[in-house]
Amino acid sequence: MSTENTIKERGKYAKLDSKDKAILNELSRDSAQSAAEISRKTGISKQVIGYRIKDLIKEGVIKQNYAIIDLGILGYELYDVLIRYKTLANEREVINYLKRKKNVISCDKCINRFDLIIRAWARNQRELNKLIEDLNIRFKDLVKEKEILYIETANFYGNKEQLGASIISLEPQKETEEQEDEGKEKGREKRKKETKTEKEKPDDKDLLILYELSKDSRTPLLNIAKKTKLSSNAVSYRLNSLRRNKIIIGSSILTEQKVTGERWKVLIRKKMDKERERAFLAHITRHKDITKSEIYSGRWDTGFEIETRQETLRETIMELRNIFSDIIEEIEIVRITEESRRTYAPLKKTDQTE
Repeated sequence: MSTENTIKERGKYAKLDSKDKAILNELSRDSAQSAAEISRKTGISKQVIGYRIKDLIKEGVIKQNYAIIDLGILGYELYDVLIRYKTLANEREVINYLKRKKNVISCDKCINRFDLIIRAWARNQRELNKLIEDLNIRFKDLVKEKEILYIETANFYGNKEQLGASIISLEPQKETEEQEDEGKEKGREKRKKETKTEKEKPDDKDLLILYELSKDSRTPLLNIAKKTKLSSNAVSYRLNSLRRNKIIIGSSILTEQKVTGERWKVLIRKKMDKERERAFLAHITRHKDITKSEIYSGRWDTGFEIETRQETLRETIMELRNIFSDIIEEIEIVRITEESRRTYAPLKKTDQTE
């Protein structure tokens, strides 16, 4: 993760020293860990850590602490939808509308070929198409171009400035070589059947816990207990169960770009070669500035997010093209200019304002 020294927010400057950076490093790997845990890893007192986190939130450096929920286990599919507008006249209204939709995880503004990247969950592509159709109807033929990408695997990488960076994988279920040869669609249907029987589905109280942690992974246990009308012990038990069953698979932070560097989404179409594909994924996993990656079904095969300056981005892309020139067929790059809060937890329609 690249870092700047200052961020201007409401006329104030929040200076980032080595302690701030160490705390941000740890929170990017696991934003739910306690001040005591961060203290053990960084050598900074937990009192200072508590104060610094509050200050980083107040100054807008940390925009959100959020839990990452494995929606595949809950029976949902995950999609990225890339949209290019016919006109930008209603852009703010569009984003506010999408933020209220229960199955939209995030909607990020971007420039270059696409204007918006929507991450959403749905039971199937028909349900996802309904979201896009409703959007187009409400805003009178808003969409000029769209690409729908089914996410087979999403990887969230912990901060790589320190050794031992964590990798969180959101993967419906690993397929055998035989299943893979049978075709992606068949494997996808098989996964959906298996996820219904493999794990006990969370009840309404579990979903409310997931929703609260998805909004803020550092929400105190007592606050969750009040929201759910459960005892603190009951909430703690349920949380342990959700983590043990890998429904909660990790947590991270959303930070201000002026602090962590410009963010870019890179989309790649490749030739099919399993051995070279593994080498490609290993390469981007090790790259210090790449924070997330996806394996897609759709127009693009792979995507990743990178936090870096434009000149460094060019070096990264040229390196990829040189090393993997035999499989890379096309690359599309968009700059993410504004990121929305993340909400990975599904709720009933009646539980959230439409």
